[in-house]
Amino acid sequence: MTNPFDGLLSFKEATDRWGLNESTLRKAVAYGKLVEGVDCKKFGKQWIVTEQAMIREYGPASYNANEKQKQLSE
Repeated sequence: MTNPFDGLLSFKEATDRWGLNESTLRKAVAYGKLVEGVDCKKFGKQWIVTEQAMIREYGPASYNANEKQKQLSE
């Protein structure tokens, strides 16, 4: 049996995996790139996004934010 929460990520988790800022995802919602109620949803102050929507819009998560920071500082 699959878990209904499989494939769901908080904006924080998604930004860590894709090396983005949370503001990038909020802007993507505001501009219609991520469709609220389909690709993402806000629960109180917390945004949740599907992994499929992230892959569709930003490609596969190839590195995390820590690795990106290391690359930028070198």
